Amino acid sequence: MLPNGNVLVADMEWESIFIYDPETGDREWTWNASEFYEAPEDPTQTDWLHLNDVDYIGDDRFLVSIRNMNQLLVVERGEGVVEVINDDHDSDVLDKQHNPHWLCDGAVLVADSENHRVVELHENESTGEWEVAWSVAEVDGISLDWPRDADRLPNGNTFITDSRNNRVAEIREDGSLVASYTVPSLPYEADREPYGEPNASEVESYGSERRAQFGLGDRKIPVLSTVVGGMRHVVAMPYWVSEIHLIAVVLALGLWVRSGHLLVRGWRRGKQ
Repeated sequence: MLPNGNVLVADMEWESIFIYDPETGDREWTWNASEFYEAPEDPTQTDWLHLNDVDYIGDDRFLVSIRNMNQLLVVERGEGVVEVINDDHDSDVLDKQHNPHWLCDGAVLVADSENHRVVELHENESTGEWEVAWSVAEVDGISLDWPRDADRLPNGNTFITDSRNNRVAEIREDGSLVASYTVPSLPYEADREPYGEPNASEVESYGSERRAQFGLGDRKIPVLSTVVGGMRHVVAMPYWVSEIHLIAVVLALGLWVRSGHLLVRGWRRGKQ
């Protein structure tokens, strides 16, 4: 909901954002991603950009998440795209992100989903590049697994939706746990009451002195990480199940099949 009562919508099917007037039932304004990106002939027939979130950040500007491009855009009414975060599509900066939260000009908090972390990016005033100022990949001794929402609360804490671990958690700036809650399978987004969905004007601004990383490391194992992630989409698994457990299961099955084969061979020789 916008301050004037209209509704801001992220339309993933048509890869656009628009403002809807609930009183008249009409669109007041629309921005199509095809104004900035080269569109396929029919964007409804493919998961082209996966535009998955939009927030109003003031002064007729909107923060838009373009998941498949690993980018965030600032779109201004009448001007179009005025800022691109992660211009090079670098997956080490953002990888299939969800629900970015604009903190202030030059600072944004993002659920960096495929990097299995929450990251705060700041714009370098000298270079114009967006750089990691703060990040967390582990909460209460448990590695984040495909987080899809992160909000900065007015007190400076961060509220995280840790999707594949089926939990939401609140942490302090130093990464320590405030509270953690188990929730139904694959939560997408959560808000901390009574704050609700915060906006930039309600959150304390953080300067470039924020430089901390908690629990970071390369958790990806080619192919196996994809398999484990796919399994979590199908069935809820304990948070501790990892690629190592999958390797152990495969090895155990291989040994079991091998031992069974040897037993059969031994039995056949005995019969002879």
